[in-house]
Amino acid sequence: MTLKSYIKETLKWDEPLGLITTIAVVAGAFNTIAPPKRIRRFIYWLSWYQTISYILFLMSAGTNIFTSTDFFDECLESLHFLVTAFHVFMKYLTLRFRERDFLELFDHIKRVWSSYRIHNEHFLTSKLSSVNITSVLIFTSIFNVVFVNVGAAYLKNILDPTKVHLPIQIWIPSFTKSSFLVGTTIQVVLFTWPLFIVAMSTTFLNSISSHVEALGLALAEDIGREKVWSRDVARDFYKKHQDVISIVLRVNALMAGNWGFEMICASVQLTLPAYRTLRAFRMNDVEVFNHAVILCLNMMVIYMIFSSGNRILSMGEKIHTKVYESNWFELPVKERKNVLFMLFRTTVPVEYRYKIIHFDLPGFTKVVNTVFSYMALLRFLDSGGSEDEGALM
Repeated sequence: MTLKSYIKETLKWDEPLGLITTIAVVAGAFNTIAPPKRIRRFIYWLSWYQTISYILFLMSAGTNIFTSTDFFDECLESLHFLVTAFHVFMKYLTLRFRERDFLELFDHIKRVWSSYRIHNEHFLTSKLSSVNITSVLIFTSIFNVVFVNVGAAYLKNILDPTKVHLPIQIWIPSFTKSSFLVGTTIQVVLFTWPLFIVAMSTTFLNSISSHVEALGLALAEDIGREKVWSRDVARDFYKKHQDVISIVLRVNALMAGNWGFEMICASVQLTLPAYRTLRAFRMNDVEVFNHAVILCLNMMVIYMIFSSGNRILSMGEKIHTKVYESNWFELPVKERKNVLFMLFRTTVPVEYRYKIIHFDLPGFTKVVNTVFSYMALLRFLDSGGSEDEGALM
């Protein structure tokens, strides 16, 4: 066995949802059923270590907000970390305590996936490879935040050696702040696991929605290949379509959240790095590059999450088009009713059944509009309540 094949087998690269399951196990989200028996106890205790580390990071970010003397210089980054970490922590706990439900969903997707491989082997294989590569790119991009933060802080220490500048605005004991190496090491240790869980939660939704999209597109291709429908073919398509519908509904039931809470968290996660970027640019601060990278990364992650719903809607529209183009109207009355039911469940007004949670591009547009409102408020507060003094824009 070559090293490449060993790595692919260990990561379950060629299995549907295999890579994301492995990542969830390492992150401690799946710690009782999914891990192999030989390491299950280790993963279980590792998950508690990760949870405690996450709570310590939340406490550190929160403490820094209350102990800092300048809100805009010292607290904006801590507030950003606190909101993001709390938001993701809620999703992480959902995965931990509903592991069995998620694994049952994964088994359902795998069963349907294997039934589609007869006629769609190449398409599903390429789609799976694309999803896995995207997951790796997401992880790489998110973990680059650590190196960007440390690099920006190191450069700032060179340009301004009068004080020690640490890479992350979170609270650490005062005696560790006198050394860049010691302070940075402590901050990076606190920052690593929360960042890993952020990357895991992002890839989790993207991977599931991509697999569901692949199943729907494979069904659409099967429908398009059948120019003349027999009674058995119609029943087979109806059953497959019901499988796709049930998977989407199970995803909605497991991952749906409060719309207002999701909107506020997404808006804050874009507003704070955007304002810090503008503020650093105005002050000619070298950290403008660090803030800009974090802003672009947050924008990419939130856009990917919100666009996942649009991909599912497009999948439903394609199924609808393929069914409509077939000779379904020549079927017997009973089968015709089933096909009509399929048509109405893949287009308006019941399109919400194909909508992953509440994420779509119009929702992303609302988030961006809200960001501008929040930035105007921060600008007003930063200028001391006067538009004539200290305005950034």
